Amino acid sequence: MDKESIFERFLAISIELTSERDRHVLLSRILDCAMDAANCDAGTLYLLQEDGLHFRRMVTRSQNVRRGGHDAPIDLPPVPLDPKYVCAWVALNNKTINVPDVRENTTFDFTGSEHYDEMTGYRTTSMLVIPMTNDEGELIGVTQLINAKNEAGETVPFDPGVEQLVSAISSQAAISIANMYYMENLKRITAEKERINAELSIAASIQQNMMPTAFPAFPDRDEFDIYARMEPAKEVGGDFYDFFMIDERHLAMVVADVSGKGIPAALFMMTAKTMIKTQTRMQPDPMQVLRDVNDMLFENNADHMFVTVWLGILDIQTGLLTYSDAGHERLFLYREGKWTAMPKEAGMALAIFHTSEFVGRTAKRAFRNCTLQLNPGDAIFQYSDGVTEATNVEKRMFGEDRLLETVNATSFTNPKELLTHVHDVIDGFVGDAPQFDDMTMLCMSMK
Repeated sequence: MDKESIFERFLAISIELTSERDRHVLLSRILDCAMDAANCDAGTLYLLQEDGLHFRRMVTRSQNVRRGGHDAPIDLPPVPLDPKYVCAWVALNNKTINVPDVRENTTFDFTGSEHYDEMTGYRTTSMLVIPMTNDEGELIGVTQLINAKNEAGETVPFDPGVEQLVSAISSQAAISIANMYYMENLKRITAEKERINAELSIAASIQQNMMPTAFPAFPDRDEFDIYARMEPAKEVGGDFYDFFMIDERHLAMVVADVSGKGIPAALFMMTAKTMIKTQTRMQPDPMQVLRDVNDMLFENNADHMFVTVWLGILDIQTGLLTYSDAGHERLFLYREGKWTAMPKEAGMALAIFHTSEFVGRTAKRAFRNCTLQLNPGDAIFQYSDGVTEATNVEKRMFGEDRLLETVNATSFTNPKELLTHVHDVIDGFVGDAPQFDDMTMLCMSMK
C-alpha cells in the first residue's frame, strides 16, 4: 500500500472513530477498522489496567465469533504483564511485534493461542501486535491481529507495509478511547453537581489539563526557547496552545481559539487539539493538516462550532518556519531589536465549510503555507483574540496596536519574561473589569 493510500485510509478511519459516542460500539469499530486495514481473519483488543491486559473485544470472522464491545461480554481473566506473553511484551516495551508463524516462534509463550485452537478447531498462524498509545505517549491498550489473508483467502504473514497504517489506527483508537473516558467522566460529574458551576469547573479542568505546562519545555534543546500561557476567562472558552517535537529536527506550535463557552467548547477544543496533533505527526505540512482537520471537524459538527488556528512547524536545523493560518490573529516577528506584525493571512476558521465547498469567494480564503527564515536572536509571538479584545471598565479594548506597542516597550530577553510583561500590562489596563474571553499567548525564540 503506497503512502497516499495509507493516508487516505487513515483519514477515513479517523473520521469514523472520532464520530462515535458509544464506548462499546467504539471498541467494536476500532478492532473492525484495524482488521479491515490489515485484511485479517481475527483479532483481539485489550485495554490496560493495573492487574494486566483486559479482553475488551474478540472477533474471529471465519467462525462468526464476536465477543465484547457491543456484543456479549468476555469472561476471561486478564493477561498478566509478564514479558513472556507477546501482548504483555508489546505493552511493556511500547513496540510492535510481527510474528509470521506463532508455532515456529520460540521467543514468546503462545500456549493461550494453542489452547484456544484446540478448543475451537481454529489454526492461529500469523500475528501482528500493536501498542495503543495516546497523543501524550501513554499506553491505553494493545491490538492483536491474527491470520492475515491474501487475495486468494490463504493465511499469510502480515505485510510489514501495513504496520504504519495499523499503528496509526491504534494511536487514533487510543486517543478516541481516552476522549470517550473524558466525556463519560464529564457526564458523571455534571450529574452530581449543580449544572452551571460544575460545567465551568469541568471545562476549565479539561482546558488546563490538555495543554503542556512544564517549563522549560525542552531542557535538553539549546537551539530554541519556548513559553506559553493561557488565562481562562470567567466564562471558560475553548482557547488552547500546544507544542511538541514531531521528530528530532522539527518543532510544531499551535495557538487556537474555539467558538462558544463551557463544556461544548472544551470538548470541541479537545477534539480539535487531538486531530491537529495526530495529523501533524502523520504529515508535517501545516496547510494540509488544516485542510484535513477542517474536513474531519466539519463532518461531525452538530453544534455548528468553529475554531481559528495558527499552526507552525520549525525546522530547528535551518531555522525555516512554515506556518498556516485558519482565521487566527496576526503573527508578530522579532528581529534586530524590534517587533513587527506580519501580514494577515486569509485562511478561514475550521469547521465552517468543507474544503470541497471552497469555491468563489471562499476559495480565496483557502489555506496556504507561508515561510519565515528565522535567524539566531529572532523570535515569534502568537496569541488569541482574548488578548487584543481585553476590555476595561470604559469598554475600550486593548487592541493590536497597543499590543505591538507593549511588546516593543520592553527589551526582549526571553519568551517567559515577554509574556509575563504583556500579561501585567493587560492586567493593569483592564483593572476590575470582568473578562469573558480566554487570553492565550505563545512565544518562541531562536538562540
